[in-house]
Amino acid sequence: MNIKEYFTKKEKAFSNRKDKNFLLTSVILGVLFLVAIAIAKPQFYAFRNLSSILIQSSAVAIMAAGQIYVMVSGGIDLSIPSVMMLSGCIGAYTMRETENIMLGVLAIMMIAILLGLFNGFSVAKIGINPFVATMITMIFSNGLSLRVTKSTSIPVLPKFTELFGKYYGPFHANIIMMLVCLIILQFLLTKTAFGRSIYAIGTNEKTAQACGIKTGKIKIQVFLISGIMAGLAAIALTARISSSSLSLASDGTSLDVIAAAIVGGASIKGGVGTVLGALIGAFIINGLSNLLVLFGIDYYTIQIIKGAVFIFITWFDTIRANARRV
Repeated sequence: MNIKEYFTKKEKAFSNRKDKNFLLTSVILGVLFLVAIAIAKPQFYAFRNLSSILIQSSAVAIMAAGQIYVMVSGGIDLSIPSVMMLSGCIGAYTMRETENIMLGVLAIMMIAILLGLFNGFSVAKIGINPFVATMITMIFSNGLSLRVTKSTSIPVLPKFTELFGKYYGPFHANIIMMLVCLIILQFLLTKTAFGRSIYAIGTNEKTAQACGIKTGKIKIQVFLISGIMAGLAAIALTARISSSSLSLASDGTSLDVIAAAIVGGASIKGGVGTVLGALIGAFIINGLSNLLVLFGIDYYTIQIIKGAVFIFITWFDTIRANARRV
């Protein structure tokens, strides 16, 4: 199967009747759920609340965009939130010690890029399973973050917050950064040869190699993009909360990012997904947490519910992947 045959098959798969019926059922259930929310908790749809959810979703959406690139290529990146946390902590520390915003931003992006490249080389050149390779990076990042912060919060410079954490007209800086990232990544994934190569690798890596695609190089670039998105998410989040600490990445953030990517259209099996879906997925995941809070549910119960939802999302992804087979 060459690249042209692959995309012909992909197009037929999306027109599969079984897949359409499954997606239609999902949409109907989603609409009914939204109507139920409107009746039970109408304040959920207040403009202020929806705007707050969108701002809170921005960092997750940016990270989910990087995750979608990795998942489309057939891999997975567990380290994205931890890389975001480490780069944010080192960036805040650099700003505090040098009182220079640009050096802080440079530190954030350099750490994120280096860890992204490390993941890429571990997977593409050494041959480590993506799950294992990124879990190693996650553990390393968590440990180094603990060493840098010593379990305390590191404040960022006020000018940094003013630049990356304020409103520009009606739009918050986090939302602007998120939209710019998603639009650029969506274009690269769907309108360029680079993007088509990623889809091809995720569908059948051996076929992609036979077609002349340098799969190792593409995998490194994919994990590099994932690292860059983690760095940008660190800038957005640390600017919004005016500090950096271990709280930047909670225990469930990795699941939130993966769940947002799957809800947004990516698949653990690889080969499908769009970046703009990351926004939808992140908004749904954060909206669920917001809704549960409105219902007065405590934090620990919320984590249990989100875990159950993640199981459902994984099941949903499996059914969706089976429905797309031709």
